[in-house]
Amino acid sequence: MALALSITAPVAVVLCLVVWRSVWLTIVVYQVGICLLVPAFDSLVRRRLSWAQHLRLLGLTGPGQRAGLRLGGLLAVATFAVTGGFLILTREIFLDPERLAAITHGWGISTRQVPWLLAVLVVLNAPAEELFWRGYLHTQLVPSASDGAAAAVAGRGPRRNVATWVVIALLAVGYASYHALTVGRLVPTAGGAALMIGGILAAGLLWGWLRQRSGSVWPAVLGHWGAVAAYAAVYQQIVIP
Repeated sequence: MALALSITAPVAVVLCLVVWRSVWLTIVVYQVGICLLVPAFDSLVRRRLSWAQHLRLLGLTGPGQRAGLRLGGLLAVATFAVTGGFLILTREIFLDPERLAAITHGWGISTRQVPWLLAVLVVLNAPAEELFWRGYLHTQLVPSASDGAAAAVAGRGPRRNVATWVVIALLAVGYASYHALTVGRLVPTAGGAALMIGGILAAGLLWGWLRQRSGSVWPAVLGHWGAVAAYAAVYQQIVIP
C-alpha cells in the first residue's frame, strides 16, 4: 500500500492541476485526502491501531521527540531566513508577478483568493506533506524509524544501511516529482526551475535522513514549515499589490 501511495500522490497532483486545473481540488485530494486521511484510515480502521499508536507511527510521539522538537525549531528559523533571503535576492527570477498571476488564475485562484491560499498553505502544506512522506510512508518502508534514534543506528549492517538510503532517496524523488510541474510553471527560466527543484530534492533527502536518525518527524515538519512560511511572506510583500 505504501508503494502504491507514493506513486498515487504525485499522479493526483498532476491530474488536479493539469486536467482539472484547480489548486483547491489539489489541496482537498492530495494534502487532506491522501496525505492525512488515507494514512489515518489505514491505521485506525484497516489495522485497528489506536490514535496514540498512529501518532507514534507518524513520528510525532515516542522516543527522540524532545530532541526532534528542538532541532525542528532551529531548522524552522534557518529555513525561514535562508528561503526568505534567497527569494528576496532573486525575486526577478522566481517571483515574476505577471507570470504568477496568470498561472494561479489558470489553476482556479483569483487575485482576491491568493492571501487565503497562502494562509492555507502555511497552516496545512508542510504538516500534511511531511506526515505523509517522512512520517507514514517512511515508517511503512523503514520500520525501525518508529523505534527512535537508538534503533536507527544500532544493529544495522551495510546492506540495511543501503536499503534505508534507497528508501529515503525514493521518497525524496517522489516528493520532488510533482514539484517539477508546479515549479516548472511558476518559474520563468529552465535554469531557475532546475535550481529550485534541486533544492526541493535536497531538502527531501535531508528531512528523510533526520527522520531516520532521530526517530522524529518534527525536524521535517518544522523545517518544511519555515520554507513555506518564508515563501508566503515574501510572495505577500513582493507579488501582491
